[in-house]
Amino acid sequence: HSPGSISLFEAATGLLFTGDIMYDGPLYDEGPGVDRNDYRASLERLLTLPVTAVHGGHFPSFGAERFQTLIKTWLADDDAR
Repeated sequence: HSPGSISLFEAATGLLFTGDIMYDGPLYDEGPGVDRNDYRASLERLLTLPVTAVHGGHFPSFGAERFQTLIKTWLADDDAR
C-alpha cells in the first residue's frame, strides 16, 4: 500500500520480509499514490514464492498457510469489486 516499497525474499530459508504490502491485519489498498493494479500484481508475484514465514511491517509474523490465505482472500475480494 506504500508506493516504492519493496519486499525481500531469502530463497535459502523461505523468509519473506514484506514491509507494508503484506502483514496479518487489514490490508490497505487505497490512499494517496496507491495503484490497485500494481498492488494486485505485487501480491500475485509474492504468491508464487515458496515462502515459509512472513515478517511484515506490522503485526506478528506468520507462516506460509496464512500468507496464502491473506493473498487469495484479497484477490477474491478484488475480483468481486
